[in-house]
Amino acid sequence: MNVPSIHTQIKTIILDDHSAVSLGLKVTLENSNSFKIKNILTSADGLTEFLKHEPIDLIISDITMPGQNIFDVLRVVKKTYPDMKSMIYTMHEGEGYFRDALSLEVQAYILKEENLNHIPWKIKEAYHGSPYYSEKLRSFLHEYPIVFTEKEHEIIRLLLIGKSNKDISESLNKSKRTIEFHINNIKLKMNVSTISELIIKILKEYYN
Repeated sequence: MNVPSIHTQIKTIILDDHSAVSLGLKVTLENSNSFKIKNILTSADGLTEFLKHEPIDLIISDITMPGQNIFDVLRVVKKTYPDMKSMIYTMHEGEGYFRDALSLEVQAYILKEENLNHIPWKIKEAYHGSPYYSEKLRSFLHEYPIVFTEKEHEIIRLLLIGKSNKDISESLNKSKRTIEFHINNIKLKMNVSTISELIIKILKEYYN
């Protein structure tokens, strides 16, 4: 994929299940004359299929939407289209989401509370090589992170939707003992002693 010059419109797709947000972002970006919005999707489910037929330079996505986990989909997209860039535009300011996004080398993580009129130049600057993260998130860059393995991330996601250890072992095709081992490691990292404490702390402090 050829990266557009600074004067070429950036072909963009927006993923957000709130139509007022996505339409507002579309109008604001296109009014800047730097972006051409090729499509708006309400979930990540149709993204990979759309990309097979339409050349795109940039994905701008929310995080919590119906359907597939956006980070899982972006991971696949990154492998298939290594030059395609992605950015997060969301209300979520938790460290967990932020670090998940950074692990995928997103060019920007912008909170929806920011002034919409300032968004186009922030995205454009990030697209052309100057990563942008909302001010509330920048302190996470200087803190020692809690690092979860890919398997631990899978387990956390299943715990958060109410799955039991038995359910998780079946979903991941691992023994119950192996799942318990991973959960104990997660509890140690989060400094809690029970599953209920773990879920509360993750929702309150890490994935909020």
